[in-house]
Amino acid sequence: MKPTVPADSADLKVQNVGHPPHEPELPRDAESPLTPSLPMNPTPSPGPSPPLGERVPEGPVRGIRTGSGAHGAHEVREVLSSAGGEGAGRADGENNSAAAKKSRVFFWSLAGLLAAAAVLYFFPPEKYRLYPRCLFYSMTGLQCPGCGGLRAAHHLLHGHFVAALQLNPLAVLLLPVVAVLFAAHGLTRATGRDWIRPLRHPFWLWLLVGVAVAFSIARNLPYAPFTFFVY
Repeated sequence: MKPTVPADSADLKVQNVGHPPHEPELPRDAESPLTPSLPMNPTPSPGPSPPLGERVPEGPVRGIRTGSGAHGAHEVREVLSSAGGEGAGRADGENNSAAAKKSRVFFWSLAGLLAAAAVLYFFPPEKYRLYPRCLFYSMTGLQCPGCGGLRAAHHLLHGHFVAALQLNPLAVLLLPVVAVLFAAHGLTRATGRDWIRPLRHPFWLWLLVGVAVAFSIARNLPYAPFTFFVY
């Protein structure tokens, strides 16, 4: 004899075929007592977080840990402003270092020039052989643009202008140019304006080369008025 199954129970079995029994939904924050709660996308922890506002090596913006809201924005502004201040201070330090280096170069150049003038004043090149000789004149017998320059400087230091002009007029006439360059450098250091910039144009260099070549040719001609130059 087969047991009889109520009709309602049979209908319930037919309806539940292929569908799991309905379970009540738990609140999202509720935790199961059997399984621990895990985050949806677990990521490895990079380590302890730095304090708020501290800069870390990931980058200028990603490496700043800040709070939220207006307080966090204020911290970001403070950190970025401090970074900008550090950069400006570093740039000022580099500029000061470059200026100090230029000052040292200028000082030692001036000291070397004064020392050379002292040697020329007390030791005339005609009597002492401690000065270098012109290799071009020794090989060709012709005077180069610099021949007689040391003797001309010696006579200038003693106030003999005409004798210096006969030995090397080009060197005598270039002395005011050197004085102007030193004065322009001093004005640049004092005012911050580049007074030497107009003299850096290539035109002046080519003009100096042309004058030197023309003078070298003229002083070797045996005709008047070029015989005014002596060696």
